[in-house]
Amino acid sequence: MGDKGTGQGNRRRVLLVEDHAILRQVVAHPLRQYGYDVVEADGVMSALAALAAQIPTIIIRDIALPDGSGWEVLRHLPPRRDRIGIIVCSAWRPSRSEMAAHRPDVFLAKPFAIEALLHAMTEVYPGAAATTIQEQLA
Repeated sequence: MGDKGTGQGNRRRVLLVEDHAILRQVVAHPLRQYGYDVVEADGVMSALAALAAQIPTIIIRDIALPDGSGWEVLRHLPPRRDRIGIIVCSAWRPSRSEMAAHRPDVFLAKPFAIEALLHAMTEVYPGAAATTIQEQLA
């Protein structure tokens, strides 16, 4: 997985890209309880606007969005993309070529347990409140 950076300004910032409002709330609420600063986006355009405002530590995103493919969001990441954890959550499994081309760190099939997402977040960014999450999941 590698080091995702050490910048304190965005250390716990998560960009959550999900077009279904209820699912977005179900995921965002516990992340906020764990101390993450969650920025919500309901599609490609709102995700790109959020990226223009501030680069997150972790991006959690769906693939099928109403205004385009979630892969489009990754095409607009800065050159130091290796410092951003990418978690793809989708009801359908991407092809091997899509995974190879876009290199997400983790794929989670929907539906998923919030515990699985929290574990994936510690995998892609070990410094992002890993101790707190591990303590609360124990």
